[in-house]
Amino acid sequence: MPLKGDDRDSAETCLYRFKNNCRVQGLDMKITDFQKLVKPSDLSWLLINKEMLNRDNAHELVRSVKMLNPYLDPAGLVIRHITLFNCLEVDDVLEVSSILSELLRNRFRVHTFEFIENLCDGSAVVPLALSVKGNEHLKQLSLSYNPLGDAGIINLVSGLKWNSCLEKLDLVNCYFGGEGQIAIADGLIANDYCVLSNLDIRGNHDRSNKRAGAEAFAYALRVNTTLTSLGLGDTNFVLGSRSREVLREALLQHPTLGYLDLSHNSIGAADGEMLLEILCTNLNITELVVDRDMGELFGAIEQQCRANASAKGAKNTGKKKKKKKKKK
Repeated sequence: MPLKGDDRDSAETCLYRFKNNCRVQGLDMKITDFQKLVKPSDLSWLLINKEMLNRDNAHELVRSVKMLNPYLDPAGLVIRHITLFNCLEVDDVLEVSSILSELLRNRFRVHTFEFIENLCDGSAVVPLALSVKGNEHLKQLSLSYNPLGDAGIINLVSGLKWNSCLEKLDLVNCYFGGEGQIAIADGLIANDYCVLSNLDIRGNHDRSNKRAGAEAFAYALRVNTTLTSLGLGDTNFVLGSRSREVLREALLQHPTLGYLDLSHNSIGAADGEMLLEILCTNLNITELVVDRDMGELFGAIEQQCRANASAKGAKNTGKKKKKKKKKK
């Protein structure tokens, strides 16, 4: 089927072909709410939830998506959001991941790709990393709850470090440690070619003696100018005297960061005092998540976060009023 310059391929025709092929191949029983795909606009999100995909299923899914036409006016008929949750068998992971990675090519214009809890390991992530390397449409990527390990993260970063489009990356509980944290810090956060604004790596523990991951993040944040949200909860994020001072310097002047999760880490009194100082200086930070066992410091940090949020809200309100006056 031609993808470009064929007026006969209307959105309705493309949708019909997509649905028909899915029915013939049995994918209609695997795609959530398939029966609700009535008009082209219903095709914005494709979800497969706990329905096993083998090699043949994966091939047919890609083939069905190819029957859509991203070149139709005004915005093309494409699936913007794809979620594949817990739908791969351990023996099929490498081959099926390789097949599905084709969906991350530019021609498909996918904005959000969630590949969650699919047993994807360090080898299976390689084709995905290669596909996102030159992707100019993908805004959000989630590979959470996959056993990527340090090797998988290094492979992923080798592709993502060349991506200047991705804004949100979720890697929660992906079984990586200090080496993976260093790869993310150096390859993505400190990389001015990347434009990540939201990063979540909660639940990935740095078990190294030196806690090199924490230090790498501190240094990376010192040069980063795009992050607005950073999840470092439950990562064994432990600061030494040097990394504490580097992180202090980075957060005091960070221009965009508004949310930082440091919960379930060994945050001591010296760290808490430093974080409170940062909040009193950098009013952009309106949410800082720490543990209640910090005692009085926990309350002081929460109070300062509320004050920063209130000040930021008042500032935004003032900007809106000025814009309205200019229009008059």
